Amino acid sequence: MGITHIYIGRAGNFSDVGLNLATIRALPGANVVFEQDGVAVIDIRGLEP
Repeated sequence: MGITHIYIGRAGNFSDVGLNLATIRALPGANVVFEQDGVAVIDIRGLEP
């Protein structure tokens, strides 16, 4: 089944290497299902492998 969601915590949006919400949000098929106070959950099941 694999990974279906990505969690980005307050410390997860690093300035260099790390998960960047703006970049992930721009991917076709990525769906932000929750976002509040610097925390986000993204459904990535729609991304192409």
